[in-house]
Amino acid sequence: VDNLEPQSGTSLTLGASGDAINLATGATAGFGKIGQVHQFDVTDNTSTSSTSYVATDLTDQITPTATNSKILVSMTGGRSSFSGGVCEGKLALYRQIDGGGFSLIREFLHGFIQSTSGGGYGKTFAFTYLDSPNTQLAVDYKLYFKTNANTFFVNSDNSTMTITLMEILA
Repeated sequence: VDNLEPQSGTSLTLGASGDAINLATGATAGFGKIGQVHQFDVTDNTSTSSTSYVATDLTDQITPTATNSKILVSMTGGRSSFSGGVCEGKLALYRQIDGGGFSLIREFLHGFIQSTSGGGYGKTFAFTYLDSPNTQLAVDYKLYFKTNANTFFVNSDNSTMTITLMEILA
């Protein structure tokens, strides 16, 4: 059968209540849906004095089921703080495909935290990014951060940072 059409003025029902409709491996449904969801939490206090991006422990991996899948990356949490004087912290999303090197795919929140004194607390962060990795290999996403001077804490007081990865099927 190449085409299923309901009778005029009716709807088409596949299966009955409680039934599952399965697609063969490699088959596509022809409509967007969430293929899989991964989530990871980190509560470690993380700081840097580096003016170059350095990795945090906030990372997760997903393996897309199709090369045309998109990955919705959501990162939230982290109570920022600073010490040692004037400071500006910045965050970035990095991606690694199949164990290769991590590469920058998006910078976020320029001026995430700015201080004009010796220390204090800033904001939490929340951002999303829709990525098209064009692969069926394992993809890792990781939060990186840096400062322009002094010490920047991206997760002070061991608050919770969360990364959620959702595969959006074509």
